[in-house]
Amino acid sequence: MKLYAELDTQRMKEMDAYIGIRGNANSAELNNLPEQSMKWYHQYYTVQVHFEERVKHTKWCILRYPNASIA
Repeated sequence: MKLYAELDTQRMKEMDAYIGIRGNANSAELNNLPEQSMKWYHQYYTVQVHFEERVKHTKWCILRYPNASIA
């Protein structure tokens, strides 16, 4: 997870902007993962890549595309 975060943080630094379009078909698809795995993902990836780099230093926009999963 730390390596993925390091690579994606560098990629994020090289972007002019970040556009995220999300529309998961299954909103519960990660529910069966061990709690520790999700904790590591959040701690080592999400915080560094998205909260520390993207949100603070990149122009960004995220669209949650409406579909049956979020109806």
